[in-house]
Order: sequence, then structure tokens, then C-alpha cells
Amino acid sequence: MIVKAKKVEAEILALQALLRRLPEKQSKRLQIEKDLAKKLAGFKGEQSMEYYVSFLPEDIYLIFHHIRLQGNLHHFQMDIFILSPTFSLILEVKHISGKVTFDRDANQLIREYNNDVEVFPDPVLQANHQKLQLIMWLKDKRFPPFPIETLVVMTNPSSLIQFTPNSSSYKQTVLRSTNFISKMNILSQKYKEEKLTKREIRKLSKLLLRNHIPKHPEVLQKYNITQSEVLSGVHCPECFYLPMHRIKGKWICSKCNFSNKNAQKDTLEDYSLLFKSVITNKEARGFLKIDSDSIVQKLLKEMNLPHSGTTKGRVYQLPFNDWD
Repeated sequence: MIVKAKKVEAEILALQALLRRLPEKQSKRLQIEKDLAKKLAGFKGEQSMEYYVSFLPEDIYLIFHHIRLQGNLHHFQMDIFILSPTFSLILEVKHISGKVTFDRDANQLIREYNNDVEVFPDPVLQANHQKLQLIMWLKDKRFPPFPIETLVVMTNPSSLIQFTPNSSSYKQTVLRSTNFISKMNILSQKYKEEKLTKREIRKLSKLLLRNHIPKHPEVLQKYNITQSEVLSGVHCPECFYLPMHRIKGKWICSKCNFSNKNAQKDTLEDYSLLFKSVITNKEARGFLKIDSDSIVQKLLKEMNLPHSGTTKGRVYQLPFNDWD
């Protein structure tokens, strides 16, 4: 049973918003586009895993996508966490093209594709580190120990997977997504003794959901981009041109002639993703490019946003923070 469903990562949405709002000749666009492509590939891989995970018996396995928890020193996030009465499983999902070589000695993953060589952190070590952090987190919550396995799942069917001579032990941990169900059958045979009662599973499930901490995508800091470099104005939901012009209560795109009454909502979502999840009337006027404070007040009021403070200094809570 899926307890925490897969969602589009906030960083993907933020990178898309940033690209919409950077000038075409901005020097960092190319790097941002490359990073977005990697993120989208990873999301595609995790989406493809949903097919194989769906074959697991719902009455036995609980599925959590992108659980992010606070460890003793740092946050840690698991792509997919699977919980059952007999064992649990952390999945590190990779969707990588080309020839992929696991190098245990150097603690790295090497990808060769289109005459380019790229080095990634070792996903086996990543999964093992997540396991250690989860064990410490459970101990801190005074939860009884239970078996935790880790797997690295490669979801690109056209990739060539190789191992250096000293990395042969990784073959027990690294597998293609097509082999996932077979591996689960092996694990279910390995772990037959019940370690968690139904009550403990319900308790842990609630504990994981309650302690999940979504990560705000700080993409401006990541690329050292200032707020003044980000283009303001309402963008067209159809062609993404900006700014749209507000005429007689509607937003009109001067490029494709698309019109919409509520286009400001998508733009305020961009604001939430790129800057912060609260906004004042003055900040909204500046980002929406509307001079009238009464019009902006009306638009914000129509959205029924939670707010605090007096009318003049009111701060509105933007609703676009239900992200992974």
C-alpha cells in the first residue's frame, strides 16, 4: 500500500520556474538546464519503479516515496522506503544512460556517454549511509530494531552496467528494475520471522509521516543568482512569455493572445519556489507588476490565503509548499 505517494520534486519545479525567469543570455542557464535534465531523468526513473512496486502485496508492504528525516547532524532522504512485518528496504533509484561502471575502490560511479565521462557518488555507499542514519533515527525515537536492507535500482533499460574487478560484491546490491520482484521474493524468503507487529507498523508509519521534512529548494543560493536577476511579471501558462498584461480583470499574453483570469496563481507559485512561502502586498505588487495595492489585495483575498498582521503589514502564507 502506498502511504506516501510520489510527487514532482520541488527542486524540479523551482529549476523550471528559474529558467522561465532568467534572461536567455544569462551565463548560468546552460548549467541549470543540465541539472534540470538530470533531475527529470531521476524522476522518470522513480516513476518507472512505481510499476514494479505495484506488484507487491498491499496487505504486507507499505511504500513511502521521498521520506526526508532529520538525523543527529544532517537531514537524510530515501528515494523509496518499503516497510513490512519481517524486514524493510531502502531503494536508491538511478536512471542513467550510457555505460555505467561501479568502482568500489574509488567510491564512485562512472558514466560514459556520447564521448563524455562523468563521475557520480557511489549510490551503494549512499544507500548504506541512509541505512545507518535510519538506524540512528529509529534508536533516537526508541523504536525496536528490525532488519533493514538496501538496493540500488538502475531503471534505464538501455544502460550498460559494469563492475570493476574489486566491485563484484556490489552485484548483490545493484540490479535492474526488471529484476526487482525476483529480488523481493528472495528477501521475503530470507526474512520469514515477524519483527514488527501491526500496531508497531502503524506507529512507525505515522512517525515517518509526522517527521517528514520537505526541503525548500534554494536554487538561487545554489547558483549564486540574486533576486534582482530574476524577471518579474505574470508569465503566460501556455507559452511562458512574460509579462502578461492585466486588462479588464483578465491577463492577456501579447505573444500568443492567451487570456486567463487567474494566471497570477502560477506566478505566485514561482515566487514561493524561488524566494519564500510568505508574501506581502508590496512584494506581490512588485513581482506581479501591478501598481494598485487594492487590486493585489483583492487577488490575494480571492485566494483565501492564511494571513497574519494588520491590513497594512499583512503577511500572506502562499499555499504552494506541499512538495517533496
